Amino acid sequence: MSELINKFKVVGIILKDIFISIGVLFFIFMEELIWDTFVTPIKKYFEKIISKEIKILISKQHKYVIMLLFLLPFVTSEFMGIVSGILFTLGLIPIALIIYGAKIVVASISLWIFSNNKDKLLSIALFRKGFDIVMYIFNYLKTIRIYKDIKKTIADIKKAGKSDFIKILKHKYKSYKNKFKKEE
Repeated sequence: MSELINKFKVVGIILKDIFISIGVLFFIFMEELIWDTFVTPIKKYFEKIISKEIKILISKQHKYVIMLLFLLPFVTSEFMGIVSGILFTLGLIPIALIIYGAKIVVASISLWIFSNNKDKLLSIALFRKGFDIVMYIFNYLKTIRIYKDIKKTIADIKKAGKSDFIKILKHKYKSYKNKFKKEE
């Protein structure tokens, strides 16, 4: 019986590691590709084209009006992400990509509102709590060994260039494969 329990424990640990690994990979994909490549430049573009008068007008509003202005594009972008995911799973990939591209633009608007009115938004207790939870999760993910390993691999790939990309991936695959063999 105890042997069976030990096998379940090992399976549980492996499943936990797989779940965390998938979460970390998703987080890094979003951070590296979506955030750095698209969202940040779009936010900077908004900074250039939106007049100071509009920024001042928004910042003079009550904190709950600003929260509403933040939540409208934020919720819309999250809904667009869900719709995009559904369309992707249905095989409507071109439409899903178009909607996801539009989602990035809409999310950038909420990011711009947040970054320009962060103090007022974080003065709302529930908003602050949600923000703290999200930041805790992000910071936790960044402390996980696999996150650090993947980030190092990405840095190595960027440094080495595309020609050595396959060599680096093969080397990393073999080292992870050997680690899993040792843990079993």
